Amino acid sequence: MFSFRRSAAAHVTFHNSGGKLSARAALPPRAHLPNLIQAVQMAYLIIEKIDDFKQTIRGRNPVLAYFFKPSCGFCKQLEPKISTVSETTSGVEFVKINVENGGGEIAREFEVQAVPTVIGFRNGDPVDTVVGNADQDVIQTLVSKLSMSARSRDQESELPSNLFGAKEEQI
Repeated sequence: MFSFRRSAAAHVTFHNSGGKLSARAALPPRAHLPNLIQAVQMAYLIIEKIDDFKQTIRGRNPVLAYFFKPSCGFCKQLEPKISTVSETTSGVEFVKINVENGGGEIAREFEVQAVPTVIGFRNGDPVDTVVGNADQDVIQTLVSKLSMSARSRDQESELPSNLFGAKEEQI
């Protein structure tokens, strides 16, 4: 038996009995099953409401927030890189915000002006931002920065400013 928990909103427990994998989900009221299934498959929590987002970024674990549009080609290129990093990372919440479907208010609040944008949060505060289709190493660096033990931001190294020629799409 092992558990998957990406937030207090949903908890999925998997059981392996006789070679068969079964799952049991503890869902919040009015949970959307397709969103839960997508969150489990991609190891992302999908958030559409600003209050839920603020609660998540103020949580115990650091958060990597991925702002995207379904029609954005650069977003489609970046998503597998983030998924690969999320599969090998523990202790960091991965959150997806669709700026066209409910996430526009969140994007405005955090001044997201182009997609894809990835913002790392620790204790509710932004740690660093990556804009555009960055290399997987850049995403891994941001996640490593989020995972670091608490120390002052002045001591933390900055990500490269040019992000290796990352491409972005205006929203």
